[in-house]
Amino acid sequence: LKKFDVETIPFCAPTSGALKVFKIVGYAIVVIKILVPIALIIFASIDFFRAMMSSNEDAIKKATTTVMQRAVIGILIFFIPTLVYYAVGLLGNSVKRDDSYFENCNTCLLNPDECPARDPYVAEDTKK
Repeated sequence: LKKFDVETIPFCAPTSGALKVFKIVGYAIVVIKILVPIALIIFASIDFFRAMMSSNEDAIKKATTTVMQRAVIGILIFFIPTLVYYAVGLLGNSVKRDDSYFENCNTCLLNPDECPARDPYVAEDTKK
């Protein structure tokens, strides 16, 4: 059998495609963190406005319950990046590796602007 000259690229290396996916997911998390509070405020205002216009005590109690449920869901959404950070950290600690690239995955997920992802086919001096 012939041996192939194959270069392995670590999963979270700056030139890996996986790191670019983590960066996109990181930007999606940032957008969700912005949109969730805005949506909560808008929907809470609409619910309370409808309840006040109906002048029904039960409608106001129902609107309060609905707003509280949405607030809990919104708070849980903010904990998702923290859970992902710890999950990736546990994965990084449990996998035998000879590189230290797992921190790159965390950086791209939680702070995509500082993500070290780069295109392996573009020379460093041509980027500007």
